[in-house]
Amino acid sequence: MVQVNGFSSRMSFKIGSVDLSEFCFAMVSVSQHQSVYLTLVTEKSKLVVVKLSTVVDHLESKFEHDKGVAITWIYFNCKEQWEQTPENLIGSLLKQLIQGRGAIIPETRDLFDRQASKGTRPALNEIVALLQSEISNYSQTFIVVDALDECTDETGVRTKFLKALRSLPGPVRLFFTSRPLPEIGHEFSKDRQLVIYASIEDITLYVKGRIQCEPRLFRHTQADSSLEDTTVSSITGSSKGLFLLAQSQMDSIAYKADRKAVRQALRNLPKDINNMYDGVMARIEAQNPDDRELAEKVLCWVSYTRRPLNSVELQHALAVEVRSTTFDYDAMPDEDIMTSVCAGLVAIDAESGVVRLIHYAAQIYFEQVRSFRFPRASGNIAMTCLTYISLDVFKKLVNPEDQLELYPFLYYASIYWGYHVNEAIDQDIVDRVAEFPTQPAMNRAAQILWELEGHKPAQYVERF
Repeated sequence: MVQVNGFSSRMSFKIGSVDLSEFCFAMVSVSQHQSVYLTLVTEKSKLVVVKLSTVVDHLESKFEHDKGVAITWIYFNCKEQWEQTPENLIGSLLKQLIQGRGAIIPETRDLFDRQASKGTRPALNEIVALLQSEISNYSQTFIVVDALDECTDETGVRTKFLKALRSLPGPVRLFFTSRPLPEIGHEFSKDRQLVIYASIEDITLYVKGRIQCEPRLFRHTQADSSLEDTTVSSITGSSKGLFLLAQSQMDSIAYKADRKAVRQALRNLPKDINNMYDGVMARIEAQNPDDRELAEKVLCWVSYTRRPLNSVELQHALAVEVRSTTFDYDAMPDEDIMTSVCAGLVAIDAESGVVRLIHYAAQIYFEQVRSFRFPRASGNIAMTCLTYISLDVFKKLVNPEDQLELYPFLYYASIYWGYHVNEAIDQDIVDRVAEFPTQPAMNRAAQILWELEGHKPAQYVERF
């Protein structure tokens, strides 16, 4: 069996009202050219949180001793659409199979050697052909695709990806999850479709578990046992089966100083996702001025950047003093403080170090509100990028590897400053950008890109 690293969270194999073993059985029993399509909804067609690690863990356990079975997966993220091309996606599956088998077939090695000598990358049809060859080495292949709804189809990415998967030969079993979007549901109209509904029991278990883990709340409920019952009934009744909403509601009462404050908060719980995020933003705005300013800057950058920044890149961006020709490392905010002031809205990925919003729903929320919450964002980001690439140090520091190691924000700033200038709508910001000595900065950006062509950060090589 080919085991794929990446899924580590484990939970009960029964989620909501559905036993996930039904889905795994469906994957094993479905015919060769059919798929299993799992829609994640509640009674009101809202997204619930499901760990697809459960499915992968079950399959790995079931086929642990069968070396003829391969298990691979793809996870979509709306903030990484720039790198989620059909070529990269199919290439990721190919890479997983090669790593699992520990050997490269001659066709694959020959193709990549030819492309490397030309300085080009294989075309989609060539990568699909290689994947087909790799799959032929296994008696059965499982492909799990999570969060398909976060894969854009504006440029045909989703359509090309699904077409490529359906072209694979042999006993290939496909498993997809998505929010209930009509255009995606239509794509799977001839496949087996299964639905997960959230249950009150799940929310109840979560709320009781949080009460046990929150010192203040636990003491309050110990002093008055009826408060636990009130908390459980209030949150299960108002969260509408949304774990994300229940989590935010628990966050809003966890640190109350007395039982009266808890009861009052329970009477004013946020009733929907947008209301929930409005409440989180209100808590951010109620912080001391320094924390509030830092949180707003972090959220602004996370919601506006053209591609995700890792934590060090963001720290450098936040430390820039516009129009200064020097960089002060002492101005870089602490990583933990940078996330904590955002009241749980932002997290740093443990593996990639990328700073991202905690949930797809948060991304949707900020797409709706960012224009009036951060009206000068694009211009300010453009000014930051221009300032960074114009630092005096780059006149002396000419080694590309040294530049990236000491100034990791350099690559983003050089590529994307122009995008942010074009997006700037505030006239004052546009005027400030116009006053900036842009020609030297543009020349420097072009020079940087040329120098760094062979020294791009590993996580971005596929993009450029």
